[in-house]
Amino acid sequence: MALTLVKKESIPRVDTHQTVHHLIDKFSWLFRCWHRKMSRPFTRDGHTFRVCLRCGMRRDFDLQAWKMTGHYYYGRVLSEQREQLIRKGRKQ
Repeated sequence: MALTLVKKESIPRVDTHQTVHHLIDKFSWLFRCWHRKMSRPFTRDGHTFRVCLRCGMRRDFDLQAWKMTGHYYYGRVLSEQREQLIRKGRKQ
């Protein structure tokens, strides 16, 4: 009976952390917010918009046609708004 030694070829190591992030990026469109739950229209400083109640994104709203227009966007950060009020001389 002969004993044969077989040399294993080196298998490239896969970085699981990188693979997981790659899969998340590929399937992120399944888990994103679809903006189905929108608030009523708000008008602030002559600008009318609606806000997604799940993620907080905004979309412009046309009062004449009574429909949303344009792309979704995030509103300004509160700290930016406070900074502008302080510049104008008003405190919050």
